Amino acid sequence: MPDETGPQQCWRNLSLLGFSTRWIYAWRALDVETISTLVGENIEFHQSPDGTSEPLRGVAELVAALRAPDFRWDLADAVHLRGLITAEDVLVIDYRNDAGISFTESLEFLAGRVSLRRVEVYAP
Repeated sequence: MPDETGPQQCWRNLSLLGFSTRWIYAWRALDVETISTLVGENIEFHQSPDGTSEPLRGVAELVAALRAPDFRWDLADAVHLRGLITAEDVLVIDYRNDAGISFTESLEFLAGRVSLRRVEVYAP
């Protein structure tokens, strides 16, 4: 029997690569409608890398925060995409800003949508 793991993992990686493109472009444009279609109804969205703020919970809370006039995306300055790491139901996006600080955004999926988002910051 042929090993299905390789082809299945390849298709999963391609799917996550396509997702990451939509995710990054939606966030760069702050396209609330597209973002809301990419997250699950029970999204847990951690905005603060140091855990100083409570995560946003659910699509309605995330959308309300995105539409607030004082909203600032935590990765707005991380303009250089350094890489993607994929695993089953996980996507890690590695960014870097002009100051050389690295940001790692971890997305966990449930039923094809982001269910958990965390970000970590690494100084040079």
